[in-house]
Formats: sequence, structure tokens, C-alpha cells
Amino acid sequence: DPDKKVASMVSHLLCKLLLAHPAMKSVVVAEVQRLVFRPNISERAKHYAVTFLNQVMLTKRDQELARNLVSAYLGLFRQQLKTKPKDLENRTLTAILNGVHRALPYVSSSEEAGPGGAKG
Repeated sequence: DPDKKVASMVSHLLCKLLLAHPAMKSVVVAEVQRLVFRPNISERAKHYAVTFLNQVMLTKRDQELARNLVSAYLGLFRQQLKTKPKDLENRTLTAILNGVHRALPYVSSSEEAGPGGAKG
């Protein structure tokens, strides 16, 4: 939505929804991810969506959700580099990297290590 107030209010209401109904996290996150990966989405809408995803509170029980978020963030990162390779100081790119930083601790260490269990 081109109106900042509406986008901000939607983000706020979705955060309130997830606080009241934490079991809906995966469903809401999946729908927001579908929105972000749609073709022809505005940069502002993508930024608000990524900012919302960054605000999702994760717990140790949300390992699958954290893995999905990290995967989505990395896909968005690749997409941003393809479409705007010179614009590395992009707000959305910063939000994507913050999201990876927030979600990565909730991914189990065996998955983080990759195949063979060796990190790096």
C-alpha cells in the first residue's frame, strides 16, 4: 500500500495477532513470505514486510520457523543483489541482514553446521 500509515498499522496489528495467538506464527510468516516474493512488489512494501518478519518473536521451539526465515532472508538477499547490485546501502538489504542475524541463533546447531557436521 502506498500509504505509510496503513502499512505501519498492518504490521502493528499482525504483531499483536502473533502475541495473542503464537501458534499462528508459521501461517502468518508464510503469507508474508508469499507477499515478498511476488513479482512487481514495490520496494516500500518489501521493506515493511521484511521489517515485520524481523519483529516476529522466536523461541527455541521455533527452529523450523527460524530455518524458513533464514532461507527466505537469503533468497531475498540474492534477489536484492540481482536487481540492485550497486545499492549495498539499501534499507531493505539492511533489514534482511538484521533478520538473518536475529533468526540464526534459533536454528539448531547441527543444521547450522551443514553436511558432515563441520562448520565453515
